Amino acid sequence: MQHINLTLPGNALAVRSALETILEQLKAFGFSGENCSVTELVMAEVMNNIVEHAYANGDPGPILISISANGSHLAIEIIDHGDPMPRYSLPQATLTNLDCPLDDLPEGGWGWLIIHEIAEDLVYSRIGAKNHLSFQLSSKRALKAP
Repeated sequence: MQHINLTLPGNALAVRSALETILEQLKAFGFSGENCSVTELVMAEVMNNIVEHAYANGDPGPILISISANGSHLAIEIIDHGDPMPRYSLPQATLTNLDCPLDDLPEGGWGWLIIHEIAEDLVYSRIGAKNHLSFQLSSKRALKAP
């Protein structure tokens, strides 16, 4: 089993750098380009949500990332010290109504739908003053189109 452990400040530039580091490591572990791309998508959604929402009301704190790679399977845990998720639970995966004029389509709101569709065993908990999010990614699930 191979591991990636990162601690980064909760800001957009650090997220971009962390994503590059994660992709480099996964490629070094032998992960395919498709698996790396799917992992990047999910990790970017999660970390950008932390920056934009958990740390929105104050100084950005740390984001701790732990990834264990076993074959084509990833076990991921992400911890932050930001505000808790609303109602202390994961946002639901809801599909936005697309039956509207093109100019009225929402710009955002797809992140949690993507995360729910790709990640397995998605678990959120608030322990003390920290948010804990864990999930699994596997090539069989990750390469399935949402």
